[in-house]
Amino acid sequence: MMEVSVPLEDDHRVTFPPKLWWELDFTKMGNPFSVPCDPCIDKISNWIDKKVGYIHNLEENLKALVTTMEELKAKRDDLSRRVTREEEDRRQQRLAEIKVWLKRVETIEKKVNDLLSARDDELQRLCLCGFCSKSLRSSYRYGKDVFLTLKEVEELRSIVFQKVTDQAESAVIEEIQPQQIIVGQDAMLKKAWKHLKEDRVGTMGFFFFFI
Repeated sequence: MMEVSVPLEDDHRVTFPPKLWWELDFTKMGNPFSVPCDPCIDKISNWIDKKVGYIHNLEENLKALVTTMEELKAKRDDLSRRVTREEEDRRQQRLAEIKVWLKRVETIEKKVNDLLSARDDELQRLCLCGFCSKSLRSSYRYGKDVFLTLKEVEELRSIVFQKVTDQAESAVIEEIQPQQIIVGQDAMLKKAWKHLKEDRVGTMGFFFFFI
């Protein structure tokens, strides 16, 4: 990449190295001249802003996390009552996606509680109006966790369920054939066998009553 040279008045020139372009306006010659920024500098600047924001916006993100989590819990309670009512009154069964959502809310609630339990200690580490910390690594990690958790809570809160239950599956009833019982079966067989052993008996008939 070539160097950028900008002419000024009195035949003076300002030369910029290839990796240090900045957005500059020169009006001394009467005509504005603009030098574009190097895209790498923009990326680095945005990256720094994002990382510093985890610490600088920590207190604001914590307040938003508390508020958003309260709204999510209220939505969870309302949805649970609705599901329970439809299950009991209409003999319905809750949808699988409702079970997954409720499980995610339970998991994120535990994570939020853990983050809030360390809130006071982390806020005390901040200094210079929240732009710095006495423990940069700890504050950065905590601030990032708070930010990402807040986004997840907002996502769960924004989900709308038009339907929460479905028709319950009918229980399969197997028909069992009743066992036929012959009254006095054992005694009758013994008596028949006794008669068959007699020489004068050639034919014998049986009459059964089934109950």
